[in-house]
Amino acid sequence: MATCTSCGRRAGFFSEVCDICRDKRLTPNQREAAGRQLSSRWLLREAVAQICRHRAALLLALVLPALFVLGIRLSQLAYVLSEEGSGDMLISILISLVELPFYVMFATICHRTVLLGSDSLANRWGIFWSIRETKFLGWLLLLSVVYAAVWTPLYWGLYVIPAAHLATLDFHLSYGLMWMSTVLLIAAVPATYLNGRLGLVLPAAAVGNRFNPIRSWRSTAANGRAIFLALLILLLATKIIGRLLSYLLPDINVFIRAFLRDLLYFPLVAVGVVIITIAYRELVQSAEGDAATESGHQESD
Repeated sequence: MATCTSCGRRAGFFSEVCDICRDKRLTPNQREAAGRQLSSRWLLREAVAQICRHRAALLLALVLPALFVLGIRLSQLAYVLSEEGSGDMLISILISLVELPFYVMFATICHRTVLLGSDSLANRWGIFWSIRETKFLGWLLLLSVVYAAVWTPLYWGLYVIPAAHLATLDFHLSYGLMWMSTVLLIAAVPATYLNGRLGLVLPAAAVGNRFNPIRSWRSTAANGRAIFLALLILLLATKIIGRLLSYLLPDINVFIRAFLRDLLYFPLVAVGVVIITIAYRELVQSAEGDAATESGHQESD
């Protein structure tokens, strides 16, 4: 438990100052934004509305990054199903990491389009990279370490260790793959919560603003549950889509099914990214804009 740098009170694990001292430093507009209540339903509806509003620019800008991700995922699947890739998870993971820069481009485009408009895009067609994407990737990797620190113990405790003990008893689970999928979903829940609380650094990096996870945690204090529920609904939707495709198209080629599944995932991924964008806009950007406007009025007076 950290202590407040201003008064010495207890400040919490993610804070440098206590709530009392922090409130003294905030302007009235910032206090209003910090206490603003967002609902998960509104976040989902607003995210979909923003994507529909900018659909032409987003479709044009996102098509190449999305196609590269699809190609990489199908290549990974082909390797896993091959004799060489059978049981070799390390190479499979390395192949999946190749798609990370393209996801960064995908997310950065979504953030900038919603926050700054489609005219802010450096190029509406093609593959491009700048210092902005580099900073975004740095924050994403840092947050991934935090997520993995929470996700990995749960995955090992719920699946890896029990599976090892069951194997020694010569007991085979008929629904082993289904159980592993369920465990992955359970382990992803706390990571999804952390994504909603700490993830405001990503849209900030996309538009070139200075921000950090501590400020993100504070800014989402009153709305962490709403952001988490909105993201969780999307996570469950991806699982439902995967199960439905397996149920409705059991005899179709595995590559075609994987292609259709990932193709249907992209709109959900875009909505998830834009939910974080909307949270940043409402809880941080609008408060800073109001504070700047108020300061300008005071100077003119």
